[in-house]
Amino acid sequence: MIPPYTGEAWTAEFGGVTMGGPSSVVLEEVSGLLDAPEVRTSDAELLQRDGLVPGTDYMGGRSVTLSVVALEPADVPALLTAFRPGGLERPFRFAFPGIAGGLGQFMARVRRRSAKVDDQYVAGARRFDVELFATDPRLYSGTDLPDRVEIPVRVPRQGSPIFPFSFPFDIGGPEDKVGYAAPNLVNWGSVPVFPVIRMTPRNGTALNPKLTVVKGGVRTEFATRGLPVPRGDTLLIDMAARRITLNGSSRFGMVLPQSQWFALEPGASLIHLDVEEGPDGLAASVEWRSAWM
Repeated sequence: MIPPYTGEAWTAEFGGVTMGGPSSVVLEEVSGLLDAPEVRTSDAELLQRDGLVPGTDYMGGRSVTLSVVALEPADVPALLTAFRPGGLERPFRFAFPGIAGGLGQFMARVRRRSAKVDDQYVAGARRFDVELFATDPRLYSGTDLPDRVEIPVRVPRQGSPIFPFSFPFDIGGPEDKVGYAAPNLVNWGSVPVFPVIRMTPRNGTALNPKLTVVKGGVRTEFATRGLPVPRGDTLLIDMAARRITLNGSSRFGMVLPQSQWFALEPGASLIHLDVEEGPDGLAASVEWRSAWM
């Protein structure tokens, strides 16, 4: 019998099939989960000299191989369906203590499936070897919902929008603003992760939103120009995809050239939201999942 996946220790799930624990599908081995992924190098050859010019290394995809044994004949059709090659990426969820916070997941497709019909198969040990391939090599937190933080817009002591400036004014840090506290975003993992930001003004229009992340004294800014966000409209910024949309329509051309599509480094980061003009109570939500490598 294949029970629903509950996140019990030393179990996994893919395509609706629970492996390990009380399931009649035994998870014998998982290889590649803790291996370093492929590395894509951009080193360049030196002309008429020994050596290379160092470039930036980037991670490639991750290949994970599963060895499972179906103890019940009725499990075989479910395995054939779950591990069919091709199609879109689907989540592989696992609960392995000490890996990805004990409850992890990654998106993958089936690239290979082998099953030998031999004496072991006839005796009741129906073995399947399956190769999963993930285009994103990170192992993400497997909680039901991603981490989420609301960012209030920064306002000065008088409670009016920051921009445009009026004289006299003082230039204080965010810690000087009465009633304002920059929220912490905590990435519990070991590698940077890209957040998704959503902003929907409840009243009025927000003009030219800007996000600033502070980590270890280093400030990273993502700013826009000529971008009004009217009441009820939704601005979506996907840092991983490098996409910014307003109600689904691209606003990429309104991103300032010096802006950086930032990631959240491991540990805690501060984040600020500023607008040139905007209504009271304006806020944005930030969503992310901690990730390990």
